[in-house]
Amino acid sequence: HIVRLILQSALAEAEAAYRGIYERGAPLMRFVASLGMPQPDRFQIAAGFTLNSELRRLLEAEPLDAEQIRALLEEVGRAGVLFDEATLEFAMRRKLEAVAAAFLQDPDNTELLVAFGAAVDVTAMLPFKVRLWQPQNVFYEVLSQRYAEFGARAAEGNESARAWVSSFLALGTKLSVYVG
Repeated sequence: HIVRLILQSALAEAEAAYRGIYERGAPLMRFVASLGMPQPDRFQIAAGFTLNSELRRLLEAEPLDAEQIRALLEEVGRAGVLFDEATLEFAMRRKLEAVAAAFLQDPDNTELLVAFGAAVDVTAMLPFKVRLWQPQNVFYEVLSQRYAEFGARAAEGNESARAWVSSFLALGTKLSVYVG
């Protein structure tokens, strides 16, 4: 426990140092990139570390902020850094699985359904694959257990059930799960 606390402090200090280097060097990096010149390694390392750390933080945040994530993805593209795909995929998958689990616990909650769809939308923005099998399984479980009831209520004219069905079907499309 003590070693973890010491490491946490040292890592936070290192992250702050990289962030400072990146923030001070970003305008120069953009200028160098506009000239078509290769980025100096030290700046590239600082940019990669800083931008990947920030993206991981945004993917773990509650709630997900799609606009901030989109803006940061654009910045990563401009900086020309490589994604830490393993770490970022894990962070996004954990977030998506947590949102899916919350929806599974309360599948009648349209807000949770919308949040689930929004998390899948963020996943689609990422330039790497995120494993979706667990969220797909959650979707299928709710499809099996609750969809027929909501479909019947929607057919009877219940507006909240219609909204739920519409959001649910859109989620199925995003997750590539066929709803027959």
